[in-house]
Amino acid sequence: MKTRQRIASIWVCLLLNPFFIKASEISLMPVSPAWQIDDLAEWLPLTPYWLNDNRSFVPLKKRPLRFGRQTMIFHSQTTSGQLAQGVPYAQFSVFTNWQLADIFVYWAGSKQEGIVVPPPVYWIEQGHKNGVPVYGVVNLQPLKYGGEYSNLQKLLIKNEDNGTFPLADRLIAIAETLGFDGWFINQETEGGSSEYALRMAEFLRYFMERSPKHISLIWYDAMTKNGKD
Repeated sequence: MKTRQRIASIWVCLLLNPFFIKASEISLMPVSPAWQIDDLAEWLPLTPYWLNDNRSFVPLKKRPLRFGRQTMIFHSQTTSGQLAQGVPYAQFSVFTNWQLADIFVYWAGSKQEGIVVPPPVYWIEQGHKNGVPVYGVVNLQPLKYGGEYSNLQKLLIKNEDNGTFPLADRLIAIAETLGFDGWFINQETEGGSSEYALRMAEFLRYFMERSPKHISLIWYDAMTKNGKD
C-alpha cells in the first residue's frame, strides 16, 4: 500500500470509530445495563435473549496464589451505551496486564444513567480467563457529584418481619445470574446518622453470610461510626 493510501486508511479508521460507538447506542446491538436503586428493587431477567447477551458462563480460572499485597484494578468507563459483547476491533477495551491484577472492578455510575452497574460480559470473560475475579459497582457518590442520600436509605431497607435486606439478596442474585464475582460498594454520600452507620454494617454482614462462597463484596466508605463523612 502506498504511503498516502495508508495514511488515508488510518484517518478513516479514526474518524469512523466514534461514529460506530455512537451508532451502537441506538442500534440493535446489546447494551450492558445500568440501574437506579429503584430499578434494582424490581429487577428480574427480562428475557432469554437478554440473558444470552449479558450472562457469562466462563469460569474463574485457578492460578497460583500471589503472596503479599493485592492489586485492585479500577477500569473507568462511561456508564451507558457500553456494548455487552464488546466491539469488533481490538483497540477498544483492551487490558494487557492481567498477570499483575488480583481484583478487577468495573467502575462506572452516574445520577442520570444509573448507580448500580454490573460488568459487561466481555470484561467478565477477559478477567476469568486470566484468573482475575471481576466486580460490578454500587456507586453512592458524594453530593457534589450527584449523590443522593435517599439512595443509601433505599439500599439499606430491612424487612423487620424476617430480618432480610431485600436489595442485598437482589445484588447476590444478579451476580450469580450474570456470572461475575461480586460488588464494590462505594459509600461516599454525606448526611448520615449513627442509625445508618449501624444499618450499613448489618447490611454488609448479611450480604456476606447469605452469599455463596464465590460471590464476595468489597466496601469503600467515607462514613464514620456516627454516620457522618
